[in-house]
Amino acid sequence: MMAEEENEARRAEELDALRSFYEDDLVSDGSNCWKIRVASKVILELRLPPNYPTSDAPIPMLVAPSWALDEGRKSDVLKDLHEMITPGMEMAIMLAEHCRAELGGDDDNVDDGDNVDIDIGTDTSMNEMSASSPAQHVDLIIAVIEFHHMLIGPSHKKESLALSAAPANGIDGYIFMGGPSFAVVRCVDKQDVINWLQECKKSGKPGNVGYWKSISIADVPSDWPNKLRVMGYAGGRGDKPDAECYKRTLSLLNIAYPLPSSCPEI
Repeated sequence: MMAEEENEARRAEELDALRSFYEDDLVSDGSNCWKIRVASKVILELRLPPNYPTSDAPIPMLVAPSWALDEGRKSDVLKDLHEMITPGMEMAIMLAEHCRAELGGDDDNVDDGDNVDIDIGTDTSMNEMSASSPAQHVDLIIAVIEFHHMLIGPSHKKESLALSAAPANGIDGYIFMGGPSFAVVRCVDKQDVINWLQECKKSGKPGNVGYWKSISIADVPSDWPNKLRVMGYAGGRGDKPDAECYKRTLSLLNIAYPLPSSCPEI
């Protein structure tokens, strides 16, 4: 398939997913720009270069009145979006869901903080809470999740739906794309992992918890990401996960590789 035909086919498939996922919140679906409502007064614009998604990346912009989104907050969210972009992968749902999680556009006026032990509706990350808590005895969950495969590229829709469900379930950490695929994630409660895996299964990407443990927030590396960071293939090509980076991540959390053979069910 020629690159132009592949781009057209993949954009059409991604646009179908957007229409299904966001319905009326997809406010514009033009050929070169998609606009998604990610909060009450905030629109995410994704400008699509000619070679998206095979080689070019979408260009994200946030459009909102200054009283609804100040320039500092806008800059922070846009920085996150640019860090998340992975060439060769359909990104619209993943970027929009990150915006909704950060800006509160996915809560339907329900305070998500009612359901967890920390107020995820504020701008205070778990890492920042570590620095401000003298006792630092807050317990979190670290889980290692194994997927048959999570691929970058044409298999995009299922992967994008699975990954986009992470923020709403309080999941952050690393996912090492490839076949097989591994995720090393942090969350507040075991139920967060269960809920995310249910969403992954619904999207067609079931996963299994290979290992989990409770950990003090003080024992989490200070540079742990505040979102689910997608890690590319080993060497940046093929479909093999970056196993060495995966092992290093486990070692930071004092988790043995291979994973311990016995672990209680989550």
